Amino acid sequence: MDRVCDEIAAVSEYAAQRGMKGIFLEQMHRPQLQPNTIGRAQHMIGRINSKSAVPVHIHIDTGHMAHVRGDPVHGERDRNPLEWLGTPFGANEMLLIHAQQTDDQASRHWPFTAEYNRRGIIDPLKVIRAVERSGVREAVVALEILFLRGTRIEDIEAPLLESAQCWRDAFAAAGYAEKDATFAKKES
Repeated sequence: MDRVCDEIAAVSEYAAQRGMKGIFLEQMHRPQLQPNTIGRAQHMIGRINSKSAVPVHIHIDTGHMAHVRGDPVHGERDRNPLEWLGTPFGANEMLLIHAQQTDDQASRHWPFTAEYNRRGIIDPLKVIRAVERSGVREAVVALEILFLRGTRIEDIEAPLLESAQCWRDAFAAAGYAEKDATFAKKES
């Protein structure tokens, strides 16, 4: 794992030469792909950033942990999306979240519609609250919703719009105001 960290630190030098301000390391769902536990992610982010030319931030996918079985070091905490989202990583400056509705059986990439929210385990308001607990300075939520190949564009628009509204409602319920598709905490 340390060799992988050193290689990512080398990639950060290229990023710095190209004027990038930072790069992301995505948490994964198999032991062959790292990091796949909170402890490994903290170790990797720390080691990489001890020698990186630009900051390397954690990228968390809400569907990459709940269904993992068969890895002896991947415990209950590592299977809980809210534990990942509530954990500080490195300097804790930035977090990228791939938000997908999912269950505990697979990484589903479902939309955040009423139908899938009943079946799924991801509650956008709980995600926001967990991120707040982490103390991260800035977080970006990107919806990562996939549709079956051959799905007509007319059948994609409504679930995407409903998903976006679901997240807008969650941000509003958490006390955030929307301005130009960016949410900032309302002043008390």
